[in-house]
Amino acid sequence: MKKIILLSLLSFILTPLISAPVVLTLDGLMSTMRINNSEIIELQQHLIQGKLDVKQTKASRFGSLEASLGLQYMANPPLNPFVTNMGNTFFDSSLTYTLPLFTWGKINASVDLYKSLRIVKEAQLREKMGTLSNEVQSLISTLHHINTIISLLEEQRAIGDRLLSIAKNSLEVGVITSLDYKERQGELLSIDEAMIEIQFQKDDVITKIEQLSGLEDISQSLITDPTKLSDIISYAKHPLDELIEMGQRSVMPIISGLENAEEASRALYNVAKGNLYGKPDFALQVSLGYSGPRLPFIEIDWYGQDDYTFNISIGMKSNLFDGRKAITEAKKAESEILIQKAKTLDGKNTIAAQIKKYRNEILTYNQLHSVLNQKISILNEKTLILENEVKLGFSNEAALLSHQMISIQESIKHEQTLLKMKIAYFSLLHITNPY
Repeated sequence: MKKIILLSLLSFILTPLISAPVVLTLDGLMSTMRINNSEIIELQQHLIQGKLDVKQTKASRFGSLEASLGLQYMANPPLNPFVTNMGNTFFDSSLTYTLPLFTWGKINASVDLYKSLRIVKEAQLREKMGTLSNEVQSLISTLHHINTIISLLEEQRAIGDRLLSIAKNSLEVGVITSLDYKERQGELLSIDEAMIEIQFQKDDVITKIEQLSGLEDISQSLITDPTKLSDIISYAKHPLDELIEMGQRSVMPIISGLENAEEASRALYNVAKGNLYGKPDFALQVSLGYSGPRLPFIEIDWYGQDDYTFNISIGMKSNLFDGRKAITEAKKAESEILIQKAKTLDGKNTIAAQIKKYRNEILTYNQLHSVLNQKISILNEKTLILENEVKLGFSNEAALLSHQMISIQESIKHEQTLLKMKIAYFSLLHITNPY
């Protein structure tokens, strides 16, 4: 009996823990996306490759060390009057170190090129993370307000059922016509239509969140939307010039990517200039070699044949003519600088236009929100009056229910306006604050 009681208690304690719904938050979803989102993973790997490109280019400053070893067996060795006991084996080895001395700045320019490209890739990753954060915030708010609208529609549906019941009784006693009754039925079907559409939108939002985060079956999860209306209004009331300046800072991912793409084009131009005619590259080469019939350090008298070499040399390599290919490459690189400058300017102008658009949307929706609040307040006051009149017999239940239907419809408009304001706010935050 004690075991049965103990098991029952454990079951009672663990059941709410097991069945507790998951709470969806922005931080939680973003953490999941960093692990599961394929686009983020791809950009992360591109950034790692960019860092390796910088290291690889820097390494070229320190030259290269190469070694070669060869062992040959000869069935019929050639006669050599200077070598006794030639034998059937021949060993050949060399160690060569090559160091660039002067390259007209091409190595430094290449390092600058890959550094700029690495920053571009980093900016692409940050911009993608910011875009996803904006999208997830919008989806969370959308899901939150959709749930509220569904509750309002369910309340409106219940009122509609009661109105239809009253209308049916009125039709039976001849107070209203069948046309009036049909209108009530049509109103109820309109609510059903709205519920079907809003449920479809909810399913679509849930699918998008699952796709972005990699989570499964979040339909029963709790939605938290901590966004405060006061924060939205306070942020939108910043002067427009100040917001534009914030959006055009070099620390912003889009601007950082554009400006460093421009720097990369300049570095590429410097590399192309270094390849022009009459600009020789100089390099130091140190080589140590040994070849002979004896294996070094193994066979006796391997060093006695004087078969080793040690050389130090300075070499020069220059492009003298290639059919104007070097000049063409330099002109193309110079043209690319102008293209990237134009893209940077266009990007800044686009950001300024978007900031103005989102700010105006927030301020406009805030005005609508204020008007709707006033309307809902008046409707609530009228509801109290009608409820009192119904109690006193001065009005009927149908008039009160019809008024409540109108009040709920205004509440739905209020939720929709709040959602539009939040989405504009998230977009404004995204392009004015670095991720």
